[in-house]
Amino acid sequence: MRLTLSLILLLSCLVGATAIGISSESRPKVVGDFSNFIENSVLDPLVNASFERSISFSGLFRVKEGELLQLLPTEASNFTWNLFPERVLSSTRTLPWIKEINLTRCHWYSTGCFEIQVDEFAPRFVVDVSGQQWIVSREGVFVTPAQGEKGGEDLPVVSGVELRSGSFDLMRSRMGHVAEVLEVFETASGEPVRELTIGENGEFTVALRRLDLTVVVGQSYSKSTEEIRAQASRLKLLLARLGEGSDALAKVDLGFSRVGVATLKADASLVDGSASGG
Repeated sequence: MRLTLSLILLLSCLVGATAIGISSESRPKVVGDFSNFIENSVLDPLVNASFERSISFSGLFRVKEGELLQLLPTEASNFTWNLFPERVLSSTRTLPWIKEINLTRCHWYSTGCFEIQVDEFAPRFVVDVSGQQWIVSREGVFVTPAQGEKGGEDLPVVSGVELRSGSFDLMRSRMGHVAEVLEVFETASGEPVRELTIGENGEFTVALRRLDLTVVVGQSYSKSTEEIRAQASRLKLLLARLGEGSDALAKVDLGFSRVGVATLKADASLVDGSASGG
């Protein structure tokens, strides 16, 4: 009887152990399948959605999309892009042509669609600083060295003693005024400027791009632009009156009230060395 009872207990233990073994082997499989389901069906789409995005750009002329993409934190989540746009754009502001840059969502409900609007500096002229030519914007900002910059050769070149000294703020103020003077002169005269040279006393001369002609403006560039506009208007009237004869001019001095004094080229056919400007 004792032997029979022992066999029964042994069989019971073996059956129990087998049941436990089967249960232990089966449970990870069930849990693993459920975990994979959650990961593949729920977590992966959420993770992918938080990093997948489309980006469009506007306002680009000199700045290239590739330059911006290299500086954008593409590894950051859309959560960061939505809540911290200034942090996202911080590195892009190191590009010299960037005047202003903004990041917005394509739509108010968008989470992974973004628009980047760029406002670039507009180049106005080239100035020599310690032997290196720099492109200066309409606001008087030194943007970037002119060497290798496309279109830099088409900008007016400015030189003069007053541009070589002073504090940074003073230099920027001067650059901004030079840009304004160029704008006023070109608009009033109708003539694009190739070079502008500022003299010792602030008076300036310009070399025109269309004509082989130097114009002396008897007015300090630092004074009222209205006086500069008046002199440039006299130049426009003088050139209009001369018509094709303008090609015979070598130099025009506008420093006289209501009169433009013209110097002719050596081989010019005209004999009158002066002309009334109005």
